[in-house]
Amino acid sequence: MAPGRPVTGYRLFLTAPWEKVSAEDSAEWGAFAGVTGGVDVYRPAAGAGVPAALVVGLGDGVPGTGWEAAEVAGGAAVRRERPVAELERLPVPGRRVEYAVRVPGGRGRWCVVVFSVLEVAQPLGASLVEWFDTAMGTFGWTYD
Repeated sequence: MAPGRPVTGYRLFLTAPWEKVSAEDSAEWGAFAGVTGGVDVYRPAAGAGVPAALVVGLGDGVPGTGWEAAEVAGGAAVRRERPVAELERLPVPGRRVEYAVRVPGGRGRWCVVVFSVLEVAQPLGASLVEWFDTAMGTFGWTYD
């Protein structure tokens, strides 16, 4: 964290063909991913044919179990990966990878980044999970 400067946002380098979803659609996607507050949603650009989405939001604490310790942006984080059953939140089975990164100076706030990919993308799905882990290596904070 930059001393004496509050966090104003995050940065995450996403390679093409990802695009940010409009603000009007973000709240619904955030609820779908189980995150609230400051929700940003990214999806593959039209015509990319990649059945995946990435949601970034804020939360108080880390929900659920099954998290493993991780380090992101030089700070405390946790990661979990799990299959998602059909009709749990997706129209077909899929895989969900989540990172929760403690917001510096955020008094218990966490930035939660959720990546979901449908199983119809196999074997591409495994490569996309690896891509997402790599993209999380670019995650960082912005300051005033």
